[in-house]
Amino acid sequence: MPQFHIVTDSTAVLDPSYVASHDIRVVPLTVIFGSTEYTDGVDITTNEFYAKFDQSDVPPRTSQPSPGAFAEVFTGFADSLPIMCLTLSSELSGTYNAAVQGAASVPGKTVHVIDTRSVGPPLNRIVTHAQELRDRDVPVEDALTSVRTLIETQVFYFTVPTLEYLRRGGRIGGAQALLGTLLNFRPLLALVNGRVEPIRKIRTFSRVLDQMVDLISEAKDTHGSLEVLVANAQNDEMAHSLIERGTPFSVPKPVAIELGPVIVAHTGPGAVGIGYFPLLPEFTPDSSMTPSQKPHGKAGTAGS
Repeated sequence: MPQFHIVTDSTAVLDPSYVASHDIRVVPLTVIFGSTEYTDGVDITTNEFYAKFDQSDVPPRTSQPSPGAFAEVFTGFADSLPIMCLTLSSELSGTYNAAVQGAASVPGKTVHVIDTRSVGPPLNRIVTHAQELRDRDVPVEDALTSVRTLIETQVFYFTVPTLEYLRRGGRIGGAQALLGTLLNFRPLLALVNGRVEPIRKIRTFSRVLDQMVDLISEAKDTHGSLEVLVANAQNDEMAHSLIERGTPFSVPKPVAIELGPVIVAHTGPGAVGIGYFPLLPEFTPDSSMTPSQKPHGKAGTAGS
């Protein structure tokens, strides 16, 4: 019997069929075009978002879920099992704080709200890792320890055609220092402790990809086995290149997870990224307990 329930938010870009088959509850964020609001993953698809993005004169905005939205999900579990709630980084959104407030408003429920300091593909993998532990009937306290270990080991690099969307959304973090200095350069960015931080300025997009792959190769030399993740936001060609070049370093072969509307509202179309987790001992290929490691996200065409 499962030892705990799992809740996350829509920036984990989980495939709906995976969510349904594993009884994971997803609390959606909101995308706003002008005065019209759309619930992420519910009444706007990624393709619909891109179409509206291209047609809109006003850049999209996003909004976090309310504490009440989390409380409603927490109270929706009829039993008394503890709940593990995994949210995107508190440095990028107020979603974590909303989940904490929602948990505090629900008496009689044990809710562990975890700030994953992540978003997108790394958050996707953290959630699926928690699910794999639940499938093996791991007690919640042990699962929390393993999840926190995974959070501490995550590394994710990405690049965007422009920093303007990150600036407008207030998610630019330390990359603020690059504003106004990127003429003829491309930024190499990273998630560092949940914040967007600059790594370096590079002259061409292709060279940014080279740098990303070099960093993954160095990590392979340091850690041994890696699980490599690729992000894609309408940049199939470069995502495919990262998959092919990251394959020698990864167990299993990486796939491209298509970023959802909330994330792309802040990166803009054309973002691409690659990151990794050092493979945890319980998920080495020779372990008889190893479940499938394929990320259960919305794979982009580059990964198919």
